[in-house]
Amino acid sequence: VEPDYRWMRNRAPAEGRFFAEGDLLAGTRVCVIGSTLRERLFGKGDAIGREITAGDLRLRIVGVGRPLGNSWFREGMFREEMEGVTVPLRTLLRDFRGGGPMDMIEVKARDPDDADAAIAEVRRILLAEHRVEDFTVENISAEILQAREQASEQIGNWRVVMLSVAGITLVVGGVGLLSVLLISLAERTYEIGLRKALGATGPDIFALFLVESLLLAGLGATLGIGLGVGVTMAAARGFPDGLPVSLHGVLIALGAALAVGLLFGVGPSLRASR
Repeated sequence: VEPDYRWMRNRAPAEGRFFAEGDLLAGTRVCVIGSTLRERLFGKGDAIGREITAGDLRLRIVGVGRPLGNSWFREGMFREEMEGVTVPLRTLLRDFRGGGPMDMIEVKARDPDDADAAIAEVRRILLAEHRVEDFTVENISAEILQAREQASEQIGNWRVVMLSVAGITLVVGGVGLLSVLLISLAERTYEIGLRKALGATGPDIFALFLVESLLLAGLGATLGIGLGVGVTMAAARGFPDGLPVSLHGVLIALGAALAVGLLFGVGPSLRASR
């Protein structure tokens, strides 16, 4: 490939560097190896500066690529890059036996809105060079945008399903909390009478039971959030960039639980105060 490949595909190496324009122009025998290949050849040892032989071509390693995709999806080009070697295009064409002519050129527009103009420019240049249209121009960006729209639609559908499940879970949890408070009320009638005999007012008893309801809801939320964060952190090991834990989502979960505690705790608290 050419040095712009790094920009086109966002291939910042994990170690070392990507080859530069000078490497391309000089046809330097350097390469960037994939993370899987590095582990297979050198284990955890240093790979930068070492030499490998690809076919009959001796190459010096200047960079090691990052892991691509995740543990569940590493197909196609991701797997090729992680298990293979990336070299300057001129080095391949000049020195590598069987390199052959190029059969594909990738072009990236700086702005997605310029994709159509870029396609027209590519077609014009190739027609001027080839004199005949012995090539095809494929708009990958349109396919990517279509796939992104489909993914967004699926995510939206799953969001509705998950919100429905969460709503049902909150209602079930609220009913459970209501049952606990009513049982507590039945068992603590003597305690409530004793408190009132010692001077406690109705609002005091109401506040006591409501605070208990909020504490129970808060404790349940804390345990649930802890479990959710733990599962997320465990699953994050399968992704090179990890998985984020949203503070916004944590606060919403805690707020929703406290709201359920407040909503389902008012009735028992009011009965206790009377």
